[in-house]
Amino acid sequence: MMQQAVQSKTETKRSPASAWVAFSRRQDLPGVEVRTVHAEHGFCGDNCAGYSSDFDFLGPVTFCGEIWHRQRWLVASPGWLFAACPGEVLVGRRVLSPGAFSSLSFDAQTFGGYLGEHQLDVSALKLRPHVRMSAVLRARFLAVIDSFGPDRSLLEAEEAVTGFVAAMVREVVMDGPAEATLPPAASSIADHVREQLHQDTLGRLDLTTLAQEAGLSRYQVLRAFKRRFGLPPQSYRMRVRMAIAQRMLREGAAPAFVAAELGFVDQSHLTRHFKRVLGVTPAVYARSHVPGHVTGAERGWWRGPAGEVPSGGVANAGSGLMAVASGR
Repeated sequence: MMQQAVQSKTETKRSPASAWVAFSRRQDLPGVEVRTVHAEHGFCGDNCAGYSSDFDFLGPVTFCGEIWHRQRWLVASPGWLFAACPGEVLVGRRVLSPGAFSSLSFDAQTFGGYLGEHQLDVSALKLRPHVRMSAVLRARFLAVIDSFGPDRSLLEAEEAVTGFVAAMVREVVMDGPAEATLPPAASSIADHVREQLHQDTLGRLDLTTLAQEAGLSRYQVLRAFKRRFGLPPQSYRMRVRMAIAQRMLREGAAPAFVAAELGFVDQSHLTRHFKRVLGVTPAVYARSHVPGHVTGAERGWWRGPAGEVPSGGVANAGSGLMAVASGR
């Protein structure tokens, strides 16, 4: 049975002054919008202004330029995050170095739901105008941008947004609350979530559903699961699905059949995730189990930390794990 993936809606516009401007939204995650801009010299001018009708967070990726925000001219460069509340204005004046920047927009109702998980009231929220992002905040900001790309599950997008808001509360919110402790039952709840993920071979569960069933917030479920198992739920589930795919391929199933059985849109969808997690395509993995075939490990392309090469093994480049073909 094939699952119909929910694709993000992307609108791209071009102008003589900019290489491109793209807006992305997910139908299954309303209230959040991603904008990515590649700015060339001359993109910003004295009359170039942006009015925030929502809560906006702008982060230069490779772009560097001058921005007016809260009565000051500032240099926006990679590593900085600019925050704007509804009604505020960001004015661009001059591009110092062409490149890309991205922004996240949350409508008040959606943002209030995420903030409520941190005991914050959106109507009384005070945000710092700009911060130098920590490595954690920067990684989570970019993770949200990535989660609005093609072939990203709802669980992955919810994890990314939840993680970003948690880091933003610590670094951008003025007088933000201390992080709440997890309930005593968090470990057993994480075990229950794990059981659900093992049953979710089609990849349909989302973070909101898991949180509602656990009686916790989305952020609490995310923290509890990662503390217990070392991975967020989406990454864990994807590795479970890839393990099932490996077994099916070893048993002779065709990659297209495996993709359909595990809920991927098509074979290429499976291939992208399989290669990201395991380092090779399903076809290459399947051929490694043909009698007499020389595997990548036997050719010496992967070596363990001590230099040993596993016999008949296929390396997991994404997680540092190794799925060994022989004896399984």
